[in-house]
Amino acid sequence: MTSAVGSTEASALPPPIGWFQIPWSAETPHGGVRPIEFCGRTLVAYRGDAGQLNVLEGHSLDLGAELGRGGCGRGEELECPFHHWRWGPDGQNTHIPDVDRPHPTARLTSWHIDERHGCVYLWHDPEGGAPRWAVVDVFEDLVGSQQESPADYYPVYPQGAVRHSAVTTHPQITADNIVDFRHFATVHGTGLRELREWKAEDATFRSTMDFRAGSTSKIVASLELVLSGVGIVFTLQEGRMPQRVSLATTPTRPGNADPRLMTWLQREDGDSTGTSKQVSKRYATAAALPQEIEIWQHHAMPNGRSSRPTSREWRSFADGQHHSTHDTTTHEITNTMRASKGATHE
Repeated sequence: MTSAVGSTEASALPPPIGWFQIPWSAETPHGGVRPIEFCGRTLVAYRGDAGQLNVLEGHSLDLGAELGRGGCGRGEELECPFHHWRWGPDGQNTHIPDVDRPHPTARLTSWHIDERHGCVYLWHDPEGGAPRWAVVDVFEDLVGSQQESPADYYPVYPQGAVRHSAVTTHPQITADNIVDFRHFATVHGTGLRELREWKAEDATFRSTMDFRAGSTSKIVASLELVLSGVGIVFTLQEGRMPQRVSLATTPTRPGNADPRLMTWLQREDGDSTGTSKQVSKRYATAAALPQEIEIWQHHAMPNGRSSRPTSREWRSFADGQHHSTHDTTTHEITNTMRASKGATHE
């Protein structure tokens, strides 16, 4: 039994647990304030003078003014545009004009975040739990066959950053799409493709696929894919058109999401900024998503769940990302400790 994914069907799927991407680092400069729409809630991101980015619930507790529209940074605090109440990075009220002390119990919800390589990731758990695993690092966790570092690549923002707004889809649908190795030939017209291996372990799913030239059957490119949760897919492509890419599908309101595509390209001699015609053409080729978006917006869902690749491991992994409670394994503990080294807080 299938049904077309309109806003009603897509909104019936709850947002999965895990990490989701919000506006890029450069979009919230020092002292900057930015509104965020996430899972039907209004949040606000602000960066203090010391450079730390914070994400809080988006409405002040005095008379409900939206902090992301008219609010401003004051040192390491966020000031409400209405009555100038101030809020600290942990969401605690720190100042009320004409009052000798802050409100002792007024506190906004704060959100765990992790900021790396020009991207900002936000942890979502409907029960408010702390992160149970780390965000995949597009360089540390996708090693490849070459010894590379972030310095070998152009910054992802702005040339490699593309956002598609208000797409009728769900993170589960886009993750299913990318993990399905067969679609690369049918949708993108790539050469012969084959799934070399796949593995699901705790909160991480990995797969590797090869692409062969149609005339010689020689392997011309390989693609390593890593997910930690289903909100963000990270890939490393080697061989033809080497690049690192992530696709992040962030739920905004019921039935809608903002897919963000990030492309890291290797630096080329003679082009220090990544703006040459040749590099710009590579960015444009990597950012092509219209075909997928058209499919996502009219997707069919067997029995209310999206269809998946034949990998039994993937099915089990994807289903597990919709549950709030499960046993914590050693792998998850290790990754949570690694996450604590980033810009995470309560």
